[in-house]
Amino acid sequence: MNGRLAIAAGLLFSLQAPTLSAAGVDMAALGFMDNAAQAMTLAAEQNRPVFVDFSTTWCVWCRRFEKDVFSTKEFQDGTQGWVKLSLDAEKEGEGIEWAKRFNVSGYPTTMLLNPDGSEIDRMSGYAPMPTYLQVFQDFAEGKGTLATLQAELERSPDNLELRYRVLEKLEGRGADTWKEQARAVLEADPENTAGFGARSAGMLAMAEYRADKNPAGRNPAPLETFVSRFGATEPGLDARNALVSHFRRADDRENATRHLAAVLAEHPENAQALNGFAWTCTELDWNLEAAREAALKADRLQPGQVGIIDTIAEVEFRMGHKEAALEQIGRALALEPEDTYLKEQQAKFRGQ
Repeated sequence: MNGRLAIAAGLLFSLQAPTLSAAGVDMAALGFMDNAAQAMTLAAEQNRPVFVDFSTTWCVWCRRFEKDVFSTKEFQDGTQGWVKLSLDAEKEGEGIEWAKRFNVSGYPTTMLLNPDGSEIDRMSGYAPMPTYLQVFQDFAEGKGTLATLQAELERSPDNLELRYRVLEKLEGRGADTWKEQARAVLEADPENTAGFGARSAGMLAMAEYRADKNPAGRNPAPLETFVSRFGATEPGLDARNALVSHFRRADDRENATRHLAAVLAEHPENAQALNGFAWTCTELDWNLEAAREAALKADRLQPGQVGIIDTIAEVEFRMGHKEAALEQIGRALALEPEDTYLKEQQAKFRGQ
């Protein structure tokens, strides 16, 4: 399927009522407060860093964080000395105010703050354990933070990788200077020899595309120009997928399938690109034979991935191959037997 990829201290319980996420996870039981003012007071009094989780009710990957990361004993043990705060970034009051204060616009976003409320650093998007916890433990020790990287860049101004890492941090915080940094990186690596030029150009193209806040009114030209030059790169794949979504919203099937075909041509050995291609083909009811071949190849490249197996099952079902679809969804359920979505897929294929 495309896109599927311990007990807290008693003091925290006394400061808030239980807070359930949209998926029913009791965030208070995981040690998270939901009152920013109280969290910051506690942090200042006890000189403890603050871990902040910005989420929304509709954010699927936020729920994944709660289930697969925050709920683990490893995360609980590794964050014992921190004050933990979870905010709905779209909820009136502190949620919206804090999201604006820290320029948070994508979800999930998680960050670590000093006891005085200043930002140490953040991560946008999802990462699994133990990688995720290690990143934040490094932040707590001053490793890999924006301040640390900027100090290193001052000492090594010609280090392109350092410059790009600083650029990423600035862009993630919505800093005014990130575009200047992106242009400097692109100028230093115009042919993407070091692998940073395409990433910087992609960030600039996506920012220009998203400048119009109304998705229906956006001009795809910046992304079209970008993929004509860097389509075969990883940022090019992201831009191609954005263009497919753009033209699907515009009900422009011809251009949507044009970019979808380019994904297949430009990323023939990328399992996730092949999986995304196949799943989108099923949604468009387009080129299902190629979709089946792409999904099967993705399965060979990354065997045992439930999301890919589910895509194969869906393609087989759309092609009228009921038994093959049931066989594949059976493979997926053998890996994740309690997954509700997979059970629903199986029932759909059976005609129940």
